[in-house]
Amino acid sequence: MTTITISPTKDTKIRYLVPNSNYGSDTSIQIGTSNAPDFLRGLIAFNIQIDGIITKATLYMYKYYFDAVCELHLLNSDFNEMEATWNKSTSTTNWIMPGGDYEPTILSIDTLGTAIWSAFDVPINSFMGRGTIEFLLKIKDEELPPNRYAYFYSKESTINPPYLEITYTSSICPQPICDLTLS
Repeated sequence: MTTITISPTKDTKIRYLVPNSNYGSDTSIQIGTSNAPDFLRGLIAFNIQIDGIITKATLYMYKYYFDAVCELHLLNSDFNEMEATWNKSTSTTNWIMPGGDYEPTILSIDTLGTAIWSAFDVPINSFMGRGTIEFLLKIKDEELPPNRYAYFYSKESTINPPYLEITYTSSICPQPICDLTLS
């Protein structure tokens, strides 16, 4: 078994209240709601180049402010870090649904707490057929009472940037098992 850490290739937040603004160079990813009404969601992506079978994957993000339960979802559409907005995944492509095209199934949940590493366990089947894996972060039950937020450091931060930790086994069959033949 081998364990590696992978840095994000891109991350940003998208915001309902200013649906055409981009935050790709921010040092934080803020998610949450306010009574404006406003919704903030986070996007993060990793390039996965592993010659093996993934047995465990965990996304680590350092939260420095947190008063809401946070959900992790698979993102269905590619996004451009410096162009993504609430309305668009790139400067020329709209999201199918404003706010990001994501799977409704929750991959992982993080509970309340502040100034701590959040660990989102990612089901290994999420990686099937993907060279790049992209996630959407949002708070649980966005439609419930407002003014609930979570702030995480982004890859642009000089302290505690997010990372994906992957444990995998070699896809190469060890000898002498591969030499076995059926009689």
